[in-house]
Formats: sequence, structure tokens, C-alpha cells
Amino acid sequence: MHVDITEFPHVWMDFTHDAGQTTDEVLEVYTDLLAGGEPFVFLGEGGDFEGDNTAQDVADRKKISLWMKRNKRTITALVRAMIYIEPNVSKRIAARAFALVYEKFWGYPMFVAANRDEAMAIVRTVLFFGQEADLEFDAPQSSV
Repeated sequence: MHVDITEFPHVWMDFTHDAGQTTDEVLEVYTDLLAGGEPFVFLGEGGDFEGDNTAQDVADRKKISLWMKRNKRTITALVRAMIYIEPNVSKRIAARAFALVYEKFWGYPMFVAANRDEAMAIVRTVLFFGQEADLEFDAPQSSV
């Protein structure tokens, strides 16, 4: 995976990026995003919802889960949504099924779009929702 924050508050996640970041590097980027205290959305492409079960994948999922639990309050205060872009209809159906599990785990909604235009329409709807609310949050805790 590769996380690109250059278009903040749109945070792009490329799940197919060959020169991807390690789990620790991704969690450090997430920690920095939360420390900024500004609402944002994730936009993702290229995921595989069948998943792997190698020992490394299991260890990474455990590390992510522990980080998420330490930062849950801040995550739910600042992350407005994950918008996943999937042009393939059958993969989009699988992604929508996965979205229910995703939302329960992360505490914010996951939407599935067919293309970037559709994704950006969703972004406009969710990004500033609740911005007027008092966004008190806990300081994020690094994973490393």
C-alpha cells in the first residue's frame, strides 16, 4: 500500500503500489494525519477483498488493530469516510459487502464508487459534514 497526503484533505491510498510503505510507515502517516486535527477522507483504489492469511498479514492486521484501538476516538472525530473506487461491477459488489465490516471496525463509513468523478461527489457530501461540531479529540498514539 502507498498513502499519498499531497492532496489533503483527500488522502489517497493505492493498494497496488509496488513500492509500498510498510505497515509501520503507514501507521506513522496516519498518526501524523490525526495529530493535524483537521477532518479528512480516505480515497482508495486497487484493493483485494479476498485477503491473504500469511503470517506477515496476520501480524500486520494485529498491529493495525492495536493502533486503531489506541486512536479510536480521534479517528472517529476526524476521518469522515473511506471512499473506495472500483470500476469492476463484481468487485464493487464485493467491496460494498466488505464496507459493513470496515465501518464496524474503523468507526466511519466506507462508500464504494465506480470512478473518480463519483468518488469526488461523495467526498463533497461527507467531508464537511459535522465540521461545525466541537472536534475535541485525544492526541494520537504512534504504533512504533
